[in-house]
Amino acid sequence: MRANIIIHSITGNLLIIAQCFQEKLKEKGIDARIYRVEDTDLHVAAAESNEANEYYEDIISLPLASNEKLRKGDVTILGCPALFSLPTAEMKAFMDNAKPMLETREMEGRLFYAFSASMYGKEAGESCATGLQLWADALGMNIIDYPSYVHEEDKEMPTRPGIGIDEVAKGLVEEIIKEA
Repeated sequence: MRANIIIHSITGNLLIIAQCFQEKLKEKGIDARIYRVEDTDLHVAAAESNEANEYYEDIISLPLASNEKLRKGDVTILGCPALFSLPTAEMKAFMDNAKPMLETREMEGRLFYAFSASMYGKEAGESCATGLQLWADALGMNIIDYPSYVHEEDKEMPTRPGIGIDEVAKGLVEEIIKEA
């Protein structure tokens, strides 16, 4: 089984979450790979923010997500920041690129999970994850019956995902195995 974890990470928080998911999936023998969506302005965020700069090299070293890579996964996990309670433009561009798969239905029956990060409260993050789920549903994917994880960021004092993400990842992997 192969799981593709596709992220739009700016400050590194979504990368940390994706790496935790990847680690737990690999522990169960699942081929888990992390990809990033194209973000031509990521260098600007890295220049303006110590938090973004800390993970800039790690993020840009990830391979770019593509429809070809998407097609190879039995499980797709998407994660991005919530912007106005919606997925970012960069994630949306990736999602829009998958439009040909609407007609071919080639993603039908594959498993899907969404997660997000939000500076605007849990509800904004959940709304973003719902947007990602609607995309997957349109492609005929099966939404994994596990609550979407939202990392709540603080505008004044940035925080990194902590110990709790480990438990979330374990629960997600158990659900993936059960539903596969």
